[in-house]
Amino acid sequence: MSPAEKDTVIFILPSIHHVLRGEKLLIQKKLPFDLIPVPKEVNPDCGMALETSPNMASALNDALVEAGLPVEAVFRRRGRDFIKIESGTWLKIQDPTQGLHGGLKVRRVAFE
Repeated sequence: MSPAEKDTVIFILPSIHHVLRGEKLLIQKKLPFDLIPVPKEVNPDCGMALETSPNMASALNDALVEAGLPVEAVFRRRGRDFIKIESGTWLKIQDPTQGLHGGLKVRRVAFE
């Protein structure tokens, strides 16, 4: 898989204010993420979003929810393809505590 096709998970929050609060929180918790422009395929309006690897998506989601930050939507991204992850669905993620070739955990993604 080329780097342009790598899987990531994108979190869309309702405002830049929420995104910046999320950025500060994730830095404090030392969770890996990138602050990115919202992809036009997801929302044609300008804005910022939080992006992370699939194996860190649950930790990021949990941190945002615990801090009371509303998440509008979550997308799985591969290159320029986006799949919306519906609230309450189960997402298979690699367990980071099991190493690079560890097992998969299944976590429920919950957001507003």
